[in-house]
Amino acid sequence: RDDIVYVNLGSDHGIRRQMMFSVYRPNTNDVTSEYAKATIEIMEIIDRDLSKARIITDEIRDPIMPNDLIYTPLWRPYEHLSFALLAGLDVDEDGESDVDLIRRLIEIHGGVVDAYIDDEGIAHGGIDAETRFLVRGSLMTELATEAQLAANTGFIEEADRLGVKSMQLTDLLRMTGYRKTAPDVGYGEFAGPNDFRPRPEGGVQRVSP
Repeated sequence: RDDIVYVNLGSDHGIRRQMMFSVYRPNTNDVTSEYAKATIEIMEIIDRDLSKARIITDEIRDPIMPNDLIYTPLWRPYEHLSFALLAGLDVDEDGESDVDLIRRLIEIHGGVVDAYIDDEGIAHGGIDAETRFLVRGSLMTELATEAQLAANTGFIEEADRLGVKSMQLTDLLRMTGYRKTAPDVGYGEFAGPNDFRPRPEGGVQRVSP
């Protein structure tokens, strides 16, 4: 009723506030083939093996019940999965890097970013034997700087040398349950239909021949 649940994970398990988990039925054996019934976010670490969470999304037809299972792909008890990020990772396909958003997304889900390349092509941190995944995206060559390309090449070569697995950005977003959001358009007091119609390029309405 209050959109609050409790999970039997706490400070002993490396749980942190704002970590998000998908919720599954108790008989789930393979989360990749099952539909998550809900999503929860950790609000408070109460004890060594108890935390309080709020319900983010759920299904009225299939409510959260005692003994349901929770899962996130970026965290294991006593273990934090670590990632390295290439340059040019674009979440919303606007042609601009979203590396800061991706770093926050990984950390919220309990993962760790060992290394990343910023928008200037500068590498931060480093890939080592503990790095689990190298996250790749669709960096467009014509938009990339020489510094970004050089840093990407260095990360890829080091990941190959250490046997670090590669992961596409789309797979990471799917695993975390990330959803792209559309911008909101407000209807002000004096708004009219013309404010929301598509505007022609150059301000000139094309005429059919």
